[in-house]
Amino acid sequence: EAEISARNHSARYPVLQPKLAAETAWLRANPHRLSLLRLFLRRTDPRLPPIAPSDLRSPRQTLHLWNGTLTSSFELDGAPVSVVTAVHPSLDALATRVCSPAVRSRRLGLGLAFPYGSEAFQGGLEWGKADRHASTLVSGGRRCDGRPVLLRRLDATTHYVHLALGGGGCPHLAAGRVPHDWSIARAEGGGVEGGVEGGASGEGSACLDATLWLSPAREQVAPPSAAEVFAAAAAHWPREWSRGAALDLSGSAAKGAAALEARVVRSQYLSMSQEAGSSPPQETGLVLNSWYGKFHTEMRWMHSAHHFLWGRPDLALRCEPYFERVRAQARRHTRVAQRYRGVRWPKMAGPPQLMPAIGDAVEPAGAPLFDGPSGAGPLIVWEQVHPIVFAELAFRSAPDAATVERHNRTVHDSADFMADFVLAPLPPSEPHACLPLGPPLWTAEVESNEGRPASDATSQNPTFELVYWRFGLTLAARWRRRLGLPPVPAWQEVLARLCKPTARPLRGVPGAPPGYRPYERSSDAALISNGVAPQLFAAAFAPGERLGADAAALRNTLGATIAALLRNLPWGSDAAMYAMAAARLGNASLAASILADPDGLWSRRFAPSGHYANAFLPVYLPANGALLAAVAFMAGGWDGDGGRPAPGFPRDGSWTVRAEGFSKYF
Repeated sequence: EAEISARNHSARYPVLQPKLAAETAWLRANPHRLSLLRLFLRRTDPRLPPIAPSDLRSPRQTLHLWNGTLTSSFELDGAPVSVVTAVHPSLDALATRVCSPAVRSRRLGLGLAFPYGSEAFQGGLEWGKADRHASTLVSGGRRCDGRPVLLRRLDATTHYVHLALGGGGCPHLAAGRVPHDWSIARAEGGGVEGGVEGGASGEGSACLDATLWLSPAREQVAPPSAAEVFAAAAAHWPREWSRGAALDLSGSAAKGAAALEARVVRSQYLSMSQEAGSSPPQETGLVLNSWYGKFHTEMRWMHSAHHFLWGRPDLALRCEPYFERVRAQARRHTRVAQRYRGVRWPKMAGPPQLMPAIGDAVEPAGAPLFDGPSGAGPLIVWEQVHPIVFAELAFRSAPDAATVERHNRTVHDSADFMADFVLAPLPPSEPHACLPLGPPLWTAEVESNEGRPASDATSQNPTFELVYWRFGLTLAARWRRRLGLPPVPAWQEVLARLCKPTARPLRGVPGAPPGYRPYERSSDAALISNGVAPQLFAAAFAPGERLGADAAALRNTLGATIAALLRNLPWGSDAAMYAMAAARLGNASLAASILADPDGLWSRRFAPSGHYANAFLPVYLPANGALLAAVAFMAGGWDGDGGRPAPGFPRDGSWTVRAEGFSKYF
């Protein structure tokens, strides 16, 4: 960690250091999330090459959102093939059924391969280190044995893969020619004994079923059959779709309305299936690793806040225990390494029990290196407000004592840090001057202030963070009142004295309309930086006009930047934020146009599957979550919206919005 000093306060940050390039690179990538396995179709004749995409003729694939199955059909080597795949809703189990005359004739089966963990920024598959891990058959493997069990060992990590094979014709698991490679196929001359029935079966069947159930310990019960997994998925998904909010835009004449509704439906499926786990999601969800396989709390609002607004708060709260698990280590690091009170939550971290300790003279035993080393991540601060916002959203969805008890420590720990981050550095020399936010810090998404270091004096008072910081402390103070507790003096001092965003003439010319830049001291030309105008987030994440920002200046900024922003969106989640800002600032026509995107300026990056790809990552789930949040905001409303239905959509006859079940945002 490097010592960074600003305003007479020194703190250690795990930023990248050229002199320690190898060490920081290793710590940045370790520990990391693992890609567990690859399941694929395989020709059973070892003399034939692996199946390539170009070998498939007339491919067709359909994701059935209502029952949670993915069906594929194509022709391979002159034979028709159909594949059905589903994931169990409550077990870490994947099931597939392959049907083809090539299965009956034992020309086609399945391959199962296990990679080593990757230290790459994205991907997560390392196939070249076979000696660094082990794949051992610990049960089964005999001819016609339909329930084999494999043990996987990677360094200190172990887990089991329980298989259930069926479909008839004596399916079994056999080791391949190279380590960590296995084949699933019918045995020569096999009958129907063994295997796991529960679908098409018998010697004449043209299907092969396989379930893979993964668990950290060996299970004492048999894994479910493929048919049972399909049935569980078919029971689960209608329940999910039948609860929460609903939106119907089918009566709208606006160009792009139908496509927007389709994106919303697909984004819901992706969010429910990939963005509702026990750990903060990665930007690439469960498709592949990103950010070196670390948990990622910066974009948590985009990933999960929409679940509250769509009436599924339980999905947003599944990862809440993560903050309890990391609290002690984060508090210690905040105190020892950064000399602040409260808890500074990590932006990009691995499991806390695996993070190395960094000691000093005050505490030789050390505090955990809690944030993965990064050029910018440790210096971004906006994610520190998210836990308070989530706590308040949780209370709005369930205003009871249990909710208060569940989130109380997180609210107080977050607010204590936020206040001390402002108060611990040297205050301004003028006794009545406002208290600045930073340095050191970088603003959301833009990060650097026009290339200057985070400790530079100009890297302070970013427009959005000033509003969001005040919003978080305002919610925390409300939490105290809810508990019947007196105000916290430090919180109140910051609320009273924190600087407000500074508006300046947009074109740098006296008399020009005032507007906001990313930082207080950004140059006149820097309305947009790195393709983003984060100052507009002040009207999206929070009611900026009630938190020190001027609504007219925000409107001026939006008008001066939106055309250029939409032509070159770097992320995809930012478009939804601009739509929310436009709606809150009274321009419903612009808000709806941004989301409908009739000219395909940014929505063309959504794939038929619903995934969004940007120049940085092949799939980017924050774009889906932000879209859902913006639609809920515009259809369900926000505090102070005037009370009319669907306040974020224009009332010019081009939009007909039927909505139910949405919760208001702030």
